[in-house]
Amino acid sequence: MNSYNILKWNGQEPEGLISPTRASSLEKNYKNNQYQIINKAVNLNKEIIASKIVSGANIQENETLVAPSIYKDTREVWFSMNDIVGYLTMVQNHAVKNGYQNLGIRIYNGSYIKDGEPKTTVFLVPTYDNNADDVGDSSSFDNLIKENTNVLGFDDPTQQQNMYDMKCLNYGNSGKPPIEYDPSNGEN
Repeated sequence: MNSYNILKWNGQEPEGLISPTRASSLEKNYKNNQYQIINKAVNLNKEIIASKIVSGANIQENETLVAPSIYKDTREVWFSMNDIVGYLTMVQNHAVKNGYQNLGIRIYNGSYIKDGEPKTTVFLVPTYDNNADDVGDSSSFDNLIKENTNVLGFDDPTQQQNMYDMKCLNYGNSGKPPIEYDPSNGEN
C-alpha cells in the first residue's frame, strides 16, 4: 500500500504568495548583500591560509586549505516535485500517527565542504504546534493587520516545535553557475 495518499490540497491559495517581481527583488537583495559578504569572507580566509603556507606559519586544525580559484557560493537550491510532495506526505503520515497538529516546514540554511570549500545548502524540517488554534485562519491575520499588532500572533514560528523524530529533507541541487531568477526571461 502506498503511504503517499493523505496529502490533499484544500483548494485555497497559500498565505505568503509573492509575485515574480517581488521574488526577483528578494533575490537581487540577497546577491547584493549576503552573497557578496559570504564570498568575500571565504576568499579572505583563503588568502590568509595561503599566506600562512607561504610564510611557513602553522595552520590550525580547523583551518581548511581551499583551491586557489575565486570562491562563489551557492545561491539557489532545487528539489524535484516528487521529493517535495513525497516528503510532505511522509511528514503528514508521521504527524497523523503521532497526533501532531498544525504542521509546517522550517527551512534551515546549512553548509558542507566540497572540494575543500564551504558550500551553502538548505534542509527542510517538519514542525508542529499541538497547542495552537486553527493555524492559517485568514480572518485572524486580517484582524492583526487592522489592529496594527505584531503579525507573529498568526502562524507564530516561535510556537512551532521541530519534529526531531523524523528525518530532514536535504540533497537538493543547485545550478553551476546559479540559475538567475529573472521573470523577464520567462515564456508564460
